Amino acid sequence: PSFKGVALSPAEDTLYICEFNNNCVYALDITSRGKETRWLGGYGRNPGKLWGPQSLCVLPSGSLIVCERMGKRVQEFTPEGEHVRFFGAGVLKEPTAVCCSARDGRVYVSDGGAARPGRVQVFDMEGAHLTTIGP
Repeated sequence: PSFKGVALSPAEDTLYICEFNNNCVYALDITSRGKETRWLGGYGRNPGKLWGPQSLCVLPSGSLIVCERMGKRVQEFTPEGEHVRFFGAGVLKEPTAVCCSARDGRVYVSDGGAARPGRVQVFDMEGAHLTTIGP
């Protein structure tokens, strides 16, 4: 396995782990010593499929925001793992990390990778691109 990002559910009972090589996100029940309860993704470009999940965050609603490095996009899933939407396609070049702000309702995505100048792309919770921070 190639574990990348981790995030905790708002209720602090589920730990989500990005698994880059298998193109999925595991959901582990931490109240039962990490028993896998479900996984989402699998390789692909279609809704619900993932290509190189690198990082994730959890919204206060429990929805997951998954940053796909190879897919060059961000994808939102319900707490149950159902696809909601894509965003960032055409804006993101090599997304590597994501964080969600409950305070200002924004999603911040680190974009650039080793070969490019780093920048942060800022989106609203509906996926609209708001601004770019950096070069």
